[in-house]
Amino acid sequence: MDTPIIHSLDFFPHKDDLFHIALHKKESHGFLHSHDYAELIYIERGCCHQNVNGQLRKLAAGSCCLLDIHSSHQITEESADSLIWRLGFRPLFFHWHFLEMIQMGSSSSFVNHFLDSLALQAPNNYGILFHTERVAIVRDVMSRILEEYYNQRFCIVPVLLSNIYLLFLELMRCGHRQEVELLVQDHAPSGISEIYNYIFENCSTCTLEEAAAHFGYSGTYLSRLLQKQYQKSFQEIRTEARLVKSIRLLLYSDFSVQEIANQSGYQNLSYFYRIFEQQFGCTPQQYRSQQRQNPEIRFSDLLASVMGRKEEL
Repeated sequence: MDTPIIHSLDFFPHKDDLFHIALHKKESHGFLHSHDYAELIYIERGCCHQNVNGQLRKLAAGSCCLLDIHSSHQITEESADSLIWRLGFRPLFFHWHFLEMIQMGSSSSFVNHFLDSLALQAPNNYGILFHTERVAIVRDVMSRILEEYYNQRFCIVPVLLSNIYLLFLELMRCGHRQEVELLVQDHAPSGISEIYNYIFENCSTCTLEEAAAHFGYSGTYLSRLLQKQYQKSFQEIRTEARLVKSIRLLLYSDFSVQEIANQSGYQNLSYFYRIFEQQFGCTPQQYRSQQRQNPEIRFSDLLASVMGRKEEL
């Protein structure tokens, strides 16, 4: 039986909202389901057991679980005193200006790639459990986000946005410290996220055999491992990483398309054009031009629409 999908129109109060917070109700969604939006589950008090992509985990107070689009999950049981918050994000929320801000100066981590994937609207069905039970700043930031969101005080938009930035920065730090669990269908072997990171970090030059040798595997074994855990081949993951890199260079540099193709791992310019157009429906020049002629919505405007109103700042 297919997993039921909870649609964004059933969660977000307004069709144009990009972000929404709701208190989890014990009687709601007590069945295995997925969403057409990303969701962050935060345990403020108590504990619960959650099934994410077939992996059963206990979430203690202070922990967070980030769920990709179409990632199947279910809260199977929870303590009587539990207080659980659900933060929903449409993919557009993670547009490139947001990513550039939170990833500026940070080392690569699986969380980076997760958010990049959402911005490309290429969900991978991942779930990430963050062991933030003892990370006081995550508790503090979540408290401020909830207070701002529900109290609607003066200057709510920039304050709320700043705290959302800070929350994701702290989650990225957890990823950097390896205080996370990657939850995919069938339990991922130890180190699978490190392999994924390695491919992203070295996408311009690495080959299947090189990546396999780096982790002490044969090329055949690594290929089967990636296919099993991500339902993608090494080449598909590397292509995704190269497109992410090329998009960043198109948006935030003045390099020529030839230089961007080379830096992204494509020595054949015609092949780069073909791959790019298959993914985005336009040439690299057209993509860059469209973005510069129609710059991204300022986050203050974006979050004002999220809140369902325009606020004078």
